[in-house]
Parts: sequence; structure tokens; C-alpha cells
Amino acid sequence: MRTFVLYLNPIPKGRPRFNTKTKRVYTPERTKTFQNEVRKLVCLNLGQYFDYPMFEKGVPVCVSLDFVYQRTLDLSKKRYKDILIWREIGDDIDNLVKSVLDALNDVLWADDRQVVEIRARKLWAKKGEEPRICLVVKTAGDPPQATCDFWNADFLDSLAGRKSGE
Repeated sequence: MRTFVLYLNPIPKGRPRFNTKTKRVYTPERTKTFQNEVRKLVCLNLGQYFDYPMFEKGVPVCVSLDFVYQRTLDLSKKRYKDILIWREIGDDIDNLVKSVLDALNDVLWADDRQVVEIRARKLWAKKGEEPRICLVVKTAGDPPQATCDFWNADFLDSLAGRKSGE
């Protein structure tokens, strides 16, 4: 397991843009800049003699991400001064995750298709703390036998229009 704390403002993955003159699709500059910063900080943390990628092709990876935003002035005055609180407004969490996963292709994993499990949260920082991205990566263990209790044989049979035990 490896932990990285990246002191950056979280930036979501921007929608691809289309250049009508060249007829090409491109990634917005803001996204490219952010992804280059993420890649640079992770590489600095790993060291120059590290053998990239950290997880070779075919190795399943679990990722945990905390996107911590700097408090706004109105939040700093409220009663939640000394704790992290949920940030339910703003950027979509899936675009934040995509931005980081794409940035770390060929650094932490050969391709972000290797990521089989993700846990992600958006939070407001404690009063006075800097914005950051906390990233934890590890190899995935054995897959779970069942992901949800309702995906049992009775439920699947009911979807197929069969009665249990037929």
C-alpha cells in the first residue's frame, strides 16, 4: 500500500473539445496542466530511480481518493471549524476521479483499466488547512463472493420471471 498527499486544488476532467479548423478533439488546457502536476508530484514522491509503472499490466488495483477543498469564508465562521465536512456542491466526483486516474497512467499503473475498486470523497478542509488530494493505492485482494445481498439467486430468479427452486 502506498499513500500520496498532493497539495493541489482538485480539478475535474474537462469535457473533450473539438477544433473546427483542424477537425481534431483535444483535452482542455486546464485539465492537461492539472494532470501534469499530479503526475509530477507522484513521480517526485516515488523517486527518480523507481521502475514505472508501480503496478504492472494485469495487476488489479484498489484506489482511495479524498478531494479536500479549502474552506470558504462563510464556512469558516460556522460551527464546523475543526473538522472535515462533506462538500456536496461543485464538481462531479466522477470527473475528479477520472482526472487523477488518467494522469497516473504509466506512472502507478500501465492503464487505469487495472483499477477494480474505487472509494472517493469530496470534503471541505478544516479551518486554515490547504486544499489537497489524498491518494492511497494498493493491489486488490481476492474478489468478493457477492457484492450486494440482493443479488442472490431468489432475486435473480424473480427478474427472470421464475419462482425460487424451479
